[in-house]
Amino acid sequence: MTDSTPGTPPDAPRSQIIAVEHVFKSVTDSTGTLDILRDIHFSLAPRETVAIVGASGSGKSTLLSIIAGLDTPTRGTVRLDGQDLFAVSEDERARCARARWASCSRASSSWAT
Repeated sequence: MTDSTPGTPPDAPRSQIIAVEHVFKSVTDSTGTLDILRDIHFSLAPRETVAIVGASGSGKSTLLSIIAGLDTPTRGTVRLDGQDLFAVSEDERARCARARWASCSRASSSWAT
C-alpha cells in the first residue's frame, strides 16, 4: 500500500477513502464474551488494493460488515471519505450506503461492453 497516485510525488499526503481506527467487536451470551475483532487499524487511499485473508471464523465478514455500516463496532471508528460512519443515525447510514451502491452500480454498468 505504498504506491502513489500517478503524477503525485511519493511523499505527498494522500486522502484516505477508508480509515478503520482501533476497531473492536465483541459479542456476549450466557457463556461469556467472544472477541471477534481486536484493535483493527488501517487506512486505504484511492486506487489502493488490499485483500482481507484469514482462517474461517477469524472475523473477515464481520470487518467488512462494519466497514459497510451493516454492523456496529463495540469500540473504534470507521471513516469513509473522512466522515465517521457511526456518528450519524442508522437511517442516515442507510441513505449513504444506498448512494454509494448506486454510484458503484452506475460505474460498473459503464464498464460492461
